[in-house]
Amino acid sequence: MVLNKDNELRNKLSKLIRLGREGLYLRVYVVPKARKLEIILENDELILYINESCKRHRVNQGVVSYFRKIFKNNVEVRIVRGKYERMKIIEVKGITQSEALELLTRHITTK
Repeated sequence: MVLNKDNELRNKLSKLIRLGREGLYLRVYVVPKARKLEIILENDELILYINESCKRHRVNQGVVSYFRKIFKNNVEVRIVRGKYERMKIIEVKGITQSEALELLTRHITTK
């Protein structure tokens, strides 16, 4: 049962991760000032609850550091679209799509 749930989660995630020339691209909706730091998959959308405020780009810094932590700090992570918005496109270089799926599956909570 758990294996089937993981496969279902990976299938949904594989639709959200785009492979580009430079690396992988994730579309993430960010909720600032959250009580706890977590990433969930809800209605086929990645939502990152982050406990940083919007002042001085702390949210963006938190998003980048969170994804670096998930992907084991051996990748380059940057926000390529949505620096001033809640919907962000994150570029990740230095990791394959299958590695990204594996690492994200470990951290995602489904709703």
